[in-house]
Amino acid sequence: MFNYIFYRAAKFLYRYDGNEAFRSIGLVSLFQTLLIFGIVGGVSRFCFPLNETAKYANLVGKMSGVVVVVLMIINYIYYKNKYSIFEERWGESESQSTRRIRGILVILALLTPIIFILGMVKIF
Repeated sequence: MFNYIFYRAAKFLYRYDGNEAFRSIGLVSLFQTLLIFGIVGGVSRFCFPLNETAKYANLVGKMSGVVVVVLMIINYIYYKNKYSIFEERWGESESQSTRRIRGILVILALLTPIIFILGMVKIF
């Protein structure tokens, strides 16, 4: 899933980044961080009282910055100059309708952790 999200983001941002696709790596890293903290936040909201989780909000904010940086480094090593490989894999083989459906799924995947986190904030 992350490979395809990277590929679609890199294809969209290719004119700015070329094969290096640094912005796409950042997008995937941010998405992964939101996903991690959405899951952890959801579990902690149900396991601990609100006043307990509120105490650690500042710490969690700092930790998320660290997690983004660590994921950026890991993803940079993994995705460095791999756009061509993914272009060969998905570029020509996808039909227009498949590309459109997968594009919608990518957008939904990117929005899901954000909606989940916002939902947790509003519900509790």
